Amino acid sequence: IAEVLRWCQSLEHLQISVKNFLYDSHVCEALAEAFPEIPNLTHLQLADLAVAPFQSQQLLASVSRCSKLESLDLTQDFLGPGLGQEFAALGMQCTNLKQLNLRANNMVDEGIRSLCLTIPTFWNLRVVNLSINYITDFGIEPLVDVLPCCSFLESLDLSVNLVGDRGLALLANCVCACSVLQNLELAENEISDAAVSWILQATTLSSKTKFALQRNHISGSAVQILRNSHVASFVTI
Repeated sequence: IAEVLRWCQSLEHLQISVKNFLYDSHVCEALAEAFPEIPNLTHLQLADLAVAPFQSQQLLASVSRCSKLESLDLTQDFLGPGLGQEFAALGMQCTNLKQLNLRANNMVDEGIRSLCLTIPTFWNLRVVNLSINYITDFGIEPLVDVLPCCSFLESLDLSVNLVGDRGLALLANCVCACSVLQNLELAENEISDAAVSWILQATTLSSKTKFALQRNHISGSAVQILRNSHVASFVTI
């Protein structure tokens, strides 16, 4: 496959999603060498590969040389928390990147902090998926500091994490500074009734952002308050 890719000069979309495919380091090296030689590559999906940490570094370093890339899907590649340098290179060189999917990569708070150091370089991002990464309120802290730098961000997925009421309060205060943010996915987190007041305040100040809060720890009475309030059309619960 790697040898064939070198000849695909007009290829724009590439999907490689075969579990355990890259445990062989020689295969990983061959693909990493091939990606930069596809000059028109705009959409790349490397999902469910379960690569080793050193292979993650190798692949991201290679992908960062694909300057026309607009969409990058790294779902369930187990990247872990230690790829700050590689993301920095990706952000500086792939300036056309609009969609970044890091779902299910075990990034935890440490990885989110590393990513946040580089997010200002991803100035063109529209859609970011950070679901299933064990992110707590401590990971939300650096995230809300840099989100306003993403002037074009329309959708942020933080579903199936460990975000609690404090994290939601931080995000609620932040959405007003995110001028085009339309969707904030927070389903299946640790949010409780205490967050209701923050949701009401956020949707009052920013009538453009929709909150998805399904399957949290919000009681039926709190749900009813939200459904009967002015924010009903901005909250899915």
